[in-house]
Amino acid sequence: MSPERKTKGSSLQDLQRATVSLHSLRSEREILERLREACEETTSADRSFVYLVDPRWGELYGVRAAGEGEVRFGAGAGIAGWVAENREIWNCEDASRDPLYSAKVDSTGGGDPGTILGAPLAVEGHKPVGVLMLLDKVGGAFTDDDELFAALVCEHAASAIEAARDFRTAEKLSLDLASAVGAGVDAKSVVTIDHSARTARLAYELGKAMGLPPDDLRALEYAAHLHDIGRLELAGLPGAKPGEPGSLERLRTHVFFTDAVLRRISFPEPLSSVRDIAVSHHEAMDGSGFPRGLKCEEMSPAAKVLQVVNAFDVVAFQRRSLIEGDPVKVALVHLKKNRGKLYDEKTVDVFIDKKVYESERRRYPRYEYSTPVDVILLQSDGTESDIIETEALDISEGGILFSFDTEIQPASLLKLLIHLPSEKIEALAKAARSIPDGGKFKIGAYFVWHAEVR
Repeated sequence: MSPERKTKGSSLQDLQRATVSLHSLRSEREILERLREACEETTSADRSFVYLVDPRWGELYGVRAAGEGEVRFGAGAGIAGWVAENREIWNCEDASRDPLYSAKVDSTGGGDPGTILGAPLAVEGHKPVGVLMLLDKVGGAFTDDDELFAALVCEHAASAIEAARDFRTAEKLSLDLASAVGAGVDAKSVVTIDHSARTARLAYELGKAMGLPPDDLRALEYAAHLHDIGRLELAGLPGAKPGEPGSLERLRTHVFFTDAVLRRISFPEPLSSVRDIAVSHHEAMDGSGFPRGLKCEEMSPAAKVLQVVNAFDVVAFQRRSLIEGDPVKVALVHLKKNRGKLYDEKTVDVFIDKKVYESERRRYPRYEYSTPVDVILLQSDGTESDIIETEALDISEGGILFSFDTEIQPASLLKLLIHLPSEKIEALAKAARSIPDGGKFKIGAYFVWHAEVR
């Protein structure tokens, strides 16, 4: 049947309503749920399910009903496979007599259906996204109008899914770029290594716990990755260290530079608050912060979240070498002591009561591997030391802790060859800390680059 045929009466209204609602959604799951609801209601199908195409393996997959596991099969199998392969509607009036019907593919746990309408999720000129299966029309067989409605709505759904996937891919790329910028800023000082990434993860988790809407969560995550970008303007310039005269002025300066850099970026509407959130991470509830001296009521909930997690990370990680005892406990005491004065009371309470901080104690899972490691130190004059054989104490995707006879200064570059049981890993790493250990030293280093040796 030609898709140019026009629908009649309420079907046209249903079609307009369904297609408008589909294109208003960003989530693939929401699009598929809305598609099924619209088609079940308009065609009077008893139930429905969707298979999606896995282009890597040329297979279709999906869950047909609650409680069932995932079904996966090759293109061409059953009515669903035929619809995907041929990109055409299939209207089955009696499944038991249809030569294409496959109970493993085309039915649900409720038994064999009587009638089936399969429609391809595809846009003209594009590869199919999946297949919609409508089962057991109430009151008879699926009609020509049902076929047309399903075909047109499925085409719009496929277009909406492609747009959602494109948006998700572009958003992931831009977020990865923001993360890379933050990591580059943090690498300028050994005490700030991984600060922006840790802050972004904590901010996202605390934002969710605070009930922030999705758009605010995205803006908060970007802002956390970029909040210290102004430090790039200060890198390499002489300046006071923390606690020395002039250190506070230098700290204030980096926030102004962050503001200046982020003003150059035209953030789209869902992310339009990124700059405001990022620049507010040193504000205070009583108005004593900087750069604008904002008070509690003048700050957004997302800005208050970033302010709390940034303060926690600065105390717990950046200043941990200056703290006696558990740095995390000291950081929590600092937040409690200053809730209502420097930090928003509710935000601090949620951060502590829900123990958000515990979920981010480590970025990567750590594995205790007692395995040989060959270490080469890259000297400041460009020369390399001899290969020094030692032992890894533990290792993660992000870094390594190994035993060494002498102290290695933080920020020193290292070449490593790690002899794992099943493979060898070559890595370029930067030393982060050196801990005395009974006449030796435990050297903690994070990976700048690593790859399997072939």
